Amino acid sequence: MARKVSYFYDPDELEEDRRSERVNEEQPVVDVEGTEGESDAEREWLSGRTVRDCERIWEQDDSIPATSGNIAPLLSLCSKPSPLIQYSVVNVLFAYAFSMKLINGDLSREMRDEFIEAVMTLSEALKGSRVFTSAAEALEAGVGAVQSGPYSSNPFEPVLTIRDTAELLSGESGASGGHYTLAAISQLGRVLGKDKRSRHGEGPERYRARKKCAFLLSWVNEHSDALDSLSLEVRRVYKNSFDTLLQVEEAKAKLEKAWGGNRPPQKKVLIEELTP
Repeated sequence: MARKVSYFYDPDELEEDRRSERVNEEQPVVDVEGTEGESDAEREWLSGRTVRDCERIWEQDDSIPATSGNIAPLLSLCSKPSPLIQYSVVNVLFAYAFSMKLINGDLSREMRDEFIEAVMTLSEALKGSRVFTSAAEALEAGVGAVQSGPYSSNPFEPVLTIRDTAELLSGESGASGGHYTLAAISQLGRVLGKDKRSRHGEGPERYRARKKCAFLLSWVNEHSDALDSLSLEVRRVYKNSFDTLLQVEEAKAKLEKAWGGNRPPQKKVLIEELTP
């Protein structure tokens, strides 16, 4: 049974959801004509996932994935860990959160490949060796990968995933001690490990990604005190990104309402030149 993605909203964030939902109502993701007789829940599903349709990563505390029990000491993996590692954590958590929502938490064999493919597409920290110099840069890379890929037609979804990333860093009530971050990366590493045991085996790219998860686990395990400030940095990026996107989408909605469509009407020819 699929696990749903979980986010913890404060009143300000709920108001942001309402504002962005109003924009979505003016700009539906897909045509839902003919669904007048459906229930509210069915209409929401048929209209594509709106901003309020943020499935929860873990619905209850007892469904939080187990943290790996054999986390290696960081110095056994790297003699001089870079302070920039924290931004790779941010990039990987963004990809994890978005990909979990994409499959609605269903990590069965049928959906596992889709989850891995999405994570590898969205996280340059896992797929390659890119080094990020700030949380904003790590998140912008993830948002850009979503926007250029086949995963979302709703412009708010990648931005809301920034907020999800902050919550994975801080945990509920901001007191996780790194537990949520460790749980997310542990689960990602285990899923990649199952790929190793599949019929086709594990390719070099996914092998490196699995090893990168193990490395990031070691870093998080010994730097949980850095996650609160990192979460605040991510929340600032979310706030700025959300406000900017909302202004753009509201302006776009007003223009399209005035135009009567998504393009301006063609200008009428006032004087038609007569040919002799």
